[in-house]
Amino acid sequence: MLQMAKRSPIKLLVVDDHAAFRATVRQMFDGLNAVVIEAASGEEALQLFGSEHPDWVIMDLRMPGMGGIKATEAIHHLDASARVIVISQFTEPEWDEQARRAGAMEFVSKEHLAQLVSIIDRQSSLQP
Repeated sequence: MLQMAKRSPIKLLVVDDHAAFRATVRQMFDGLNAVVIEAASGEEALQLFGSEHPDWVIMDLRMPGMGGIKATEAIHHLDASARVIVISQFTEPEWDEQARRAGAMEFVSKEHLAQLVSIIDRQSSLQP
């Protein structure tokens, strides 16, 4: 069950090249104390990270142009304390290892997206 403490909204940056997937993640956080910002590429994610200063980044692994690993590394160059969760349909252990080496806190399969809410809630106290 989610915490009920009053807090400022948590700002999430969702990065995926598929608009429908970004909408799915946005819907997962509807009704919770979260503001969702969307980016369609790694390059756009870097720009929005610098201007919006999100609390969390939910980063797709593979995208045209700058992929999730490079974007995660670049975000960590901007802010070493950035909290990034890499998501992917590719679940081979080497992707998890690369994501964590790049600075990701977690690696979540797109098949298990519901984990996003609980991961972020554990660390940020989301509220309805």
